[in-house]
Amino acid sequence: EKRRSVSPFSPGSHNISVDIGQVFLLGEMASNYSNSIGARLHYTYGVSEMFGFDASGGYSNHSNGQFSLASAQAGLRVNLSWYDRVVPFAVAGMGFFRPSFDIPTETGIENVAPIAFGLHFGPGIHLELTQRLFFGASLQFQTLFSSRHLLSNNRAIEVGGSFSSFFLHAGFTL
Repeated sequence: EKRRSVSPFSPGSHNISVDIGQVFLLGEMASNYSNSIGARLHYTYGVSEMFGFDASGGYSNHSNGQFSLASAQAGLRVNLSWYDRVVPFAVAGMGFFRPSFDIPTETGIENVAPIAFGLHFGPGIHLELTQRLFFGASLQFQTLFSSRHLLSNNRAIEVGGSFSSFFLHAGFTL
């Protein structure tokens, strides 16, 4: 019990990690742009043995800069169990996403970069390396709610879609 007071994701702990991994575009995004490596900075506050506040900010660049995706997400983390030094978990929440891409118009190329609202959820697992260091992996599914964006020529386009990500992360507990 005393060990949990300074372990990653225990009550009152502040946990910061750097996540690096693959971002898989789905649907129409996948047909227009390639998958890519992405990165994010991740923060989790341990509220209790079972729950935590989870937040992250990330970025990925696809198809040699033709498409990029920035995100700021927050949600609830649920520690499913504590097996020795292994902590399987699930995360669900919401966030803001900023896809940026070029649209050909009659007058040239117009960059579209709206801010979209969306949801995310997925499982993950952490391994406590020491009382302050941890390593892990997570798989998340993100969906952006579709919104209408008006181009300069008054042509409307729908912006939205889904993607998934598989991240490895290493972090420390403050």
